Amino acid sequence: MSNLKGLLLNESHSAINFKSLRDAGAEFVTIHIGGKSEDNKLAFINPSVFAGMVQKAYDAGLAIGVRYDLWVGYWLHNGYTMQDVDRMPNDKHPIVSQLVNLLRYKAVSFMSVGLYEMSLITGSGQVTDSWLGFALRDITDRLLMLQRAGVLLPFKLGVYSRADFVNANPSLESTIGARPELYIHAPKWIKLSTTAPTISELLNKYKVNVAAPAIFGWTSHRKKSLSYWDLGSQDVVIDGAATDIGVEYYLGDKEDFLTEIKPRLKPQEPAPKPEPTPAPEADTLKQILDELKAIRQILSERL
Repeated sequence: MSNLKGLLLNESHSAINFKSLRDAGAEFVTIHIGGKSEDNKLAFINPSVFAGMVQKAYDAGLAIGVRYDLWVGYWLHNGYTMQDVDRMPNDKHPIVSQLVNLLRYKAVSFMSVGLYEMSLITGSGQVTDSWLGFALRDITDRLLMLQRAGVLLPFKLGVYSRADFVNANPSLESTIGARPELYIHAPKWIKLSTTAPTISELLNKYKVNVAAPAIFGWTSHRKKSLSYWDLGSQDVVIDGAATDIGVEYYLGDKEDFLTEIKPRLKPQEPAPKPEPTPAPEADTLKQILDELKAIRQILSERL
């Protein structure tokens, strides 16, 4: 069994030649689409930049995933309660509405929801353990509902987090443990090289142990093939210049990937609405009366 190799990209990598990534050995890309800004606001990738990156990945024949880092502290920072969030319609939800704007009509294969220390940062109260579990359920339930409703094309959902963070928060561990359909996207940060390699060297020369993350206590009821390692960022040389890029591994083999993730290699646009067939014009009252008058005239002549 051979693991699939991928790259973690962000908005700054939009100008990269994606076909060169494919030629170097990349088999999928994960695009980081948002999280928390430095000034304590929700941040999302520019929609037009994201659309361009998705199109280039399609053209290069790369499967596509996305990662969104969930800042749970946003709700407390802005004075929301769980009940406030629960009652919020999707089009008013500050996170879900933006995700729909980005992902609608995009045939991505998977989406990882990031939960780690950044999730706790807030200047307006303590993000409790129960808030972490609630926020994850809120996002994943809404995204699954939108997929079932046909608003979003189907994609696999998973959680990006470390074992010690999840295990230290019982509500979060319980939430993930009760959702075996959520795959695991786990960081395992290592330094692959002391120098800046090329993409090809990064993906093929530096061998790492990519065994399934069995240390997670909530993995027993899910397929280990539906798991990823994020090996952290690494300076690499692209077009003669060094840039920071992330390396990822899918822990199943290619057949698992095709079966479970079902990557799509062509963008899908909404089906055009058929032109409405004009309804036949109804007879007017005058026409009906004229016809009745003619019939009456014929009958009277016969009598």
